[in-house]
Amino acid sequence: MRSRLALSRDLGLRSVPLLVLVLVVVALSAPTAHHVVHVGELRARAQSVAHELGQALALEAARRPVMWRYDSPKVVAHLQRYRPDASVARVRVLDDRGVLVARSGGDSDPSAWEHAPIGDSGSVWVGVDLGEARAASLRLLGVFFALGLLLSAFLWWLPRRALDRAEARIVALFDDLQVSRGELASLNRDLEAQVASRVDELQRANADLAEHQRRLRELTARAVSLQEAERRAIGRELHDGVGQVLTAVRLRVQMLPAPGEAVERTLDLVDRVIEEVRRAVELLGPSIVREVGLRESVRRLLDEAPFEVAFEAPELGELAPALETTAYRIAQEATNNATRHSQAARLEVEMTLNDGVLELQVHDDGVGFDPTVSREGHGLRTMRERAELLGGSLELKTTPRGTTVIAHLPVP
Repeated sequence: MRSRLALSRDLGLRSVPLLVLVLVVVALSAPTAHHVVHVGELRARAQSVAHELGQALALEAARRPVMWRYDSPKVVAHLQRYRPDASVARVRVLDDRGVLVARSGGDSDPSAWEHAPIGDSGSVWVGVDLGEARAASLRLLGVFFALGLLLSAFLWWLPRRALDRAEARIVALFDDLQVSRGELASLNRDLEAQVASRVDELQRANADLAEHQRRLRELTARAVSLQEAERRAIGRELHDGVGQVLTAVRLRVQMLPAPGEAVERTLDLVDRVIEEVRRAVELLGPSIVREVGLRESVRRLLDEAPFEVAFEAPELGELAPALETTAYRIAQEATNNATRHSQAARLEVEMTLNDGVLELQVHDDGVGFDPTVSREGHGLRTMRERAELLGGSLELKTTPRGTTVIAHLPVP
């Protein structure tokens, strides 16, 4: 556990200066204070003894100003009388010239001296022994040093114990985190595998859908092509069969020997039927598209429009018959709608071929209409259905300043 985090070791190294400081403060504070107070008391006592002896000897010197210093036994008696404190080691009396007059006490050298004047005749010096104070302070120092050691050990042990517990919890949490990460990684791998599988399935489904759409467009284009071919075949049959028969009937009627009102009515009726057959043939399949192509057939269609026309189209080349017929029908229906409903003065038609898509755009500057109010008519539905049959789309934009029909037709 420590080998993984080493928090206790780091705390022990970092706390050494603090523990040493605590040990020094605890060990020295009380003994130092005790020593200072004790020495102060001893020196104060020595000072008091010196003042008492000084006052007593000052009275003696006042009675005998010259002779007091020569009466040493009497001075020593005073010294013995005013030496009540055992801490006073030695007492010395000096005259005004600094000559020793008398002394008492042992031969040991006191640790400190205090003095007081004897009037103007000399001074009294009292020496005190500080050895006992030092010994007591040293004994107290030993006690408080042991106490400081105990306190430092406690301060070292208590946070390490708490830190060991915290470290154990951290390591446990770290182990749990590693286990959770492993489980999460396993779940991520499973999820990635599932996502990859779903993506593959979606890609296959999209590919299948695209293939189905492609086949549907091909089938639709083939169906439209077959439908247009069938319609053209029907148109040819009507033109070559019914049209020829009607023409023969008209010639026979004209050859009647006695023309009259009935013959004229019959000829008029035959002409009307021939015109209807011609119109039906044109509706079944515009032959002009087969003859001159899409670009030229649209240009000729616009030449018959009753307003100013602007037409732009590049050389489109050879296109599928179904595509050409559908584009021509949409242009024809859009032109007819503009002629009947828009009250336009100008019509703009543009065809472009980009990226395999033929775009046909018909714009008029007429009155337009509101698509949210007006219902989509038969012409718009027919154009939209023709475009969608080839896999394309039809877009309608209308404003009060005109209407734009845009057809997007994919080129097979």
